[in-house]
Amino acid sequence: MVREHPVSEADVLKLEEEKEEELVSLAKKHRACLLCLIAPFIPERVAPGLAVYAELRYPEELLIEEFVNIVDERFPEEKPQLFILIHSPGGFINSAYIIAKTLRSRFKRMVAFIPHIAASGAALLALACDEIVMGDISRLTPIDPYFRENDKIIYPKSVLSALSVLEGYFKTIREEEAPYPYKHLANQLNPELVDRCARLLDLVKKYARELLEKAEYDEERIEKILKGIVDEPSIHDEVLTLERLKNLGLRAYHYKEKKEYISMWKIMRKWLEKYYFKPSRIHIIRYVIPPR
Repeated sequence: MVREHPVSEADVLKLEEEKEEELVSLAKKHRACLLCLIAPFIPERVAPGLAVYAELRYPEELLIEEFVNIVDERFPEEKPQLFILIHSPGGFINSAYIIAKTLRSRFKRMVAFIPHIAASGAALLALACDEIVMGDISRLTPIDPYFRENDKIIYPKSVLSALSVLEGYFKTIREEEAPYPYKHLANQLNPELVDRCARLLDLVKKYARELLEKAEYDEERIEKILKGIVDEPSIHDEVLTLERLKNLGLRAYHYKEKKEYISMWKIMRKWLEKYYFKPSRIHIIRYVIPPR
């Protein structure tokens, strides 16, 4: 489903402050900044037959920088806490990292509210938070990067998995004895591709480790989280439920587990619904800053 939406460069990069009383009251009550990062369900039509869905990319980086600059102006000598609403399919892993790093350096405490989904790069952003608040249908997905090569999407984990299968197979079988599918697959895995995939996965772990350290997780728990969110999942879209995240050692909670989060959850869910069907090619980013 695609809705017509006039494209205007004037409103592509637009950071707005929310004025709704409910959100302003929440920020004032907890003396916390509020931020939403929402990828709408509806893409933006940018040309006949071409619609663009929101992903974490360079425009989002610029808007987050603008938000942080506003916070700096209002709280020049203080690090407030941040309540961030995340609803996103992810995007560029480098953009997700720089956004998470920028926010983490500015706020003393970050709480992520995930009413529905924080996938891939958005899951990396969630890892940077001190707590993750979820509901019945909330989920993260593995931090499983991908890249495009010759108009094809390449998933590094799939490439390295195929390499592992071939290594095991050819331990006892000579190349000339192998059936065609194995020969063909082996020919597709050139050394440069394998090396690029391995390096990209190492980079993702490096980013995640740094952000988890900033969220004050200890080394043992970090290793367990990285294994459960990067290494062990079998496919890109695998669902990581609240229970699974808890078992990994993440500070993740159902909103009903903490009394203070019950009313906050309703407000955050309502905030998501406000923009869920608003066509946009980039994430809708809005904020509230409490009075000094």
